[in-house]
Amino acid sequence: MSPLVRTIAASLAAVAGSQLCHANFISDTTFNDSDWFVHESYFLNPGSSSAASQSAGGGFTGNARVVQNSISPGGGIYSINIYSAYTWSASAAITDLTMSIQAASLSSLQAFGFAVEQGGKYWLAGYQLTTPSYAAYTLSITGADFGTPFGVDPSSQPANPDFSGAGAPIRFGFYTGNSSTIAPYSTAAAYSDFTVSFVPAPSAAGALAIAALGARRRRR
Repeated sequence: MSPLVRTIAASLAAVAGSQLCHANFISDTTFNDSDWFVHESYFLNPGSSSAASQSAGGGFTGNARVVQNSISPGGGIYSINIYSAYTWSASAAITDLTMSIQAASLSSLQAFGFAVEQGGKYWLAGYQLTTPSYAAYTLSITGADFGTPFGVDPSSQPANPDFSGAGAPIRFGFYTGNSSTIAPYSTAAAYSDFTVSFVPAPSAAGALAIAALGARRRRR
């Protein structure tokens, strides 16, 4: 192998290796109100509402985000809380995605799970019920595991978010959900220790470098 080819191969290997090994890790235990926003997704009868805010010192670690859902008779709501302080630019496909959160019921139960926002559309994944004290909920998921919220017209958006490198920017978060068959009610729960980790897949250049190096090794 000539010195020039060796240098090019080493540079491509470094690029590919960095893309293969570098994991993105997002974590929030502060829950500043300015870092989060709520998207309300209604189903069944209208009239339900949601509100969320920071609870200083109320988290499993640090602060918490307290979500309050008020449910109208025969109605339902998803309170979709998105962490706006971080956006994945979709410069590479998302692989090995794991999301985790601590949740505790403050009054009555809330269903909860994880959420992503992409291009102003929302998708949900996982389903759990809050417990009286904090409990951790962790899910390893792919884009195909996220689905359209119940009550959203499925023709209004793709069935799943686009986790490829060609997709629009993505933001992560969690959702809570409540519904009523007859009577109105209100519920509150605290959410803490929100984390997201994923590994960007190699770009086309990185994949080409890996293939070229593999071919060169085989010829040798």
